[in-house]
Amino acid sequence: MSVVSQNSIGSLTGIMQFRCISKTNPLLAISIAFMFFSIAGVPPLAGFVGKMYLFFAAVNGSLYLAVLVAILVNVVGSFYYIRCIKLAYFDQSKE
Repeated sequence: MSVVSQNSIGSLTGIMQFRCISKTNPLLAISIAFMFFSIAGVPPLAGFVGKMYLFFAAVNGSLYLAVLVAILVNVVGSFYYIRCIKLAYFDQSKE
């Protein structure tokens, strides 16, 4: 997460500091977007492939409850990641 912690506008300490980062630093914004999409498990990024193999291995091991909990946690986390991307690209700045 060093991309998120160090940037040209200082350190990103809260979610609201993502607001309009795409206008001030577009390279950082696209890097963060790809990172969040990968963590969320959007195909064809690496996070999706890793989660797919993990879920298939858990299903083969008959760990159905663990897979269900992991999918629910992933959905909740994805909403947070998508909110950060929305703030970066679609919200107006405070100024």
